[in-house]
Amino acid sequence: MNNPNIVFTAPGVAELLDKEIPKNLKDNEVLIKVMKTTISSGTERANLLGDPNVHGRHAPSVNFPRQVGYSAGGIVEAVGSNVRSVKV
Repeated sequence: MNNPNIVFTAPGVAELLDKEIPKNLKDNEVLIKVMKTTISSGTERANLLGDPNVHGRHAPSVNFPRQVGYSAGGIVEAVGSNVRSVKV
């Protein structure tokens, strides 16, 4: 498994999936190799249960799958052509 991700694929279902690492970034994207991440028990529980309020302005029209990892730190590996605030 090269890129393991915890993904909530349906209400009450969490799976460990190998997600593809993007080969070509969009102009405003940043690729980060995550070194540490925080899991918030409240947010992840809400994601697991399908709580629509987890996604703020997108609620209540959110669907599955849902992804963990919104609070992470790592190394910038690549940047899109319009990114100026961080560098590899």
